[in-house]
Amino acid sequence: MIHHPLIWLKRLAHRKGYGVHSPFAYNFLRDVVYENNHYYAYEDIDKRLTGNWWQRRCQRKRERLLFRLHNWCGERPFIHVMRWNPEVGKRLSPDAMLVLDSLQDNLTAWEMIKKDARTRVTFDLYDMGIALFTPKLHKQNYIVNW
Repeated sequence: MIHHPLIWLKRLAHRKGYGVHSPFAYNFLRDVVYENNHYYAYEDIDKRLTGNWWQRRCQRKRERLLFRLHNWCGERPFIHVMRWNPEVGKRLSPDAMLVLDSLQDNLTAWEMIKKDARTRVTFDLYDMGIALFTPKLHKQNYIVNW
């Protein structure tokens, strides 16, 4: 339980888009990842949370981000997986967003995703990774203190 605050402090320089020079990536971080407006679905999300206060806090943060990511994708493919496998790779299209959950358990897969020629922009949020495949974007990997 103590490792999360220590990791957060270690990644402090990567918070709220600091060091991100791409307008697209900065806006994505500001308007999606760090968005703090209230959404209608937040109440439903909060009702489904279980566990002690720390577990509920972590679940709330994760579930709300997943909602915002899905909302941001709109009609584009949104692929959320707990484990990477070749079948997932076949489903990737140029306008897809891939969210790899439990990133610390999937570090080898995450490195493969980052090196894939189709991958354009990745965001390493420590607990999850976000990969975008839009061809017009420049290849870039960001570490985000989320």
